Formats: sequence, structure tokens, C-alpha cells
Amino acid sequence: MSASKLVEAIRQRGLSLALGESLTGGALSAKIVDVPGASSVLLGSVVAYASDVKSALLSVSPASLEVEGAVSEQVSLEMARGAQSNLATACGLEISKVIACSTTGVAGPDLQDGKAVGTVFIGLAGPGELKSVFAHYFVGDRNEIRSLAVDAAIEHLNDWVSKL
Repeated sequence: MSASKLVEAIRQRGLSLALGESLTGGALSAKIVDVPGASSVLLGSVVAYASDVKSALLSVSPASLEVEGAVSEQVSLEMARGAQSNLATACGLEISKVIACSTTGVAGPDLQDGKAVGTVFIGLAGPGELKSVFAHYFVGDRNEIRSLAVDAAIEHLNDWVSKL
């Protein structure tokens, strides 16, 4: 599934999209922004590489970062929820009208928080208590892992939005 199909599906449902990116460093939002009309659905993206920024801008619990590590299912979910809540509030939107996606992982060259290179978590948050986290283990160099994470995030978002 493509980014253009995602933008159209979100638009048709009257929703907006918020992103919280770590591993992908803005590449996910860049791929979505490449789509003509993306401004009708994309609220923005917080690129939070440092743990302090994850806490401050995406409302990730310092306890989760300390106990689980920045590359974890829990932090991925908190990043998505934080992007959803904070960007909806910043734009004066009801949180129920905003879906969110987060990316966190290890692109290499070294382990992080005991997690192997290629470990990726993609978090999704939607209306109400709707949420999902997807774990991936990609093989490749740093750029390949990041690119595969972007593609996987768009695929998961497309699948998810089609069920809303």
C-alpha cells in the first residue's frame, strides 16, 4: 500500500494524522508529505531522538524509558499516544479525530538498550482505547532498516485505517 492511498483513506474518514518518530528521523513524515494533498490530513511529526525529548514532547514516561528502554513496545505505544494527544491539542482538535503512528528501533551499527540492530517497533493509536504495536526485525544496513521501517509503518497504517 502506498502513502497516497493512506492520505486518501484518512481524508475520506475525516481524520487527521500525527506522527512521533525516533528511528525514522522524519523519513515517515517526508514520505507522507510527498503526496499531493497531504496537508489536508497530516498535523505534524515530532522527531524525538533523545529520551528527554520523548518525555518532554511525546509524554513518554521516564519510568518506561528507564525500565523498558527507548526501543520497546511500551515506549512505542506511549510515543504514538503522546503524538496523538499533544498534536490534537496543539491544533485544537478532538483526540477522537486523530490517529497516530510512532517509530522506534535500532538502525545500528551498535546494540541499544540490549536490543539487536534491526529491532523496530511501530506504535499506532486511534480513537478511544484503540491501539496496536507491531514488532519487526529487519536485516540490512542503517539506511535499509530505516527505509523498511517507513514502508512497514505506512502498510500498518493503511491496514489499520481501512478497518476504522
